[in-house]
Amino acid sequence: MKRYLIIISLAFIVSTFTVYAVPVNRRDANKLETLKIWKLIDYLQLTDKQADRFLPRFRNFEKDIHQMQISKDKKTKDLLNKIKMGKTKGLNDDVNAILDIDIKMSRRKKAFFNGVRGIISEEQMAKMIVFEYQFRREVRRMIEDRTKMRNSLRRR
Repeated sequence: MKRYLIIISLAFIVSTFTVYAVPVNRRDANKLETLKIWKLIDYLQLTDKQADRFLPRFRNFEKDIHQMQISKDKKTKDLLNKIKMGKTKGLNDDVNAILDIDIKMSRRKKAFFNGVRGIISEEQMAKMIVFEYQFRREVRRMIEDRTKMRNSLRRR
């Protein structure tokens, strides 16, 4: 059981990274967030009672992870700039700061799953991992299709 939850948590950790890295404006981000929540509710087949208890925790979790990802992205860009400028001293501190954010994200994800354990079933937790993976892939595909369409229109 413990091993199963660890595998689920790790899969969830890996699956969330690319969704948060997608640069979109705030309006599009809100639409994407709303779409994700509705699809998640449907996919997990949450009852009204489950949704009432689950969604506030999920939104809070998503907000926390998003903020951590923004911080990680900023630190990574700063690190990239230092490397480009040839500043090689103190890079270990920057690398450790980025890795610390990864650890905080992992802990937050574990705390989230532990917190919803009594709200959603083990099967629903597993479905949530699958949903994250599928949703991330679908968003990436849509962005790639949109980029291809824009590029093809520019060539005309």
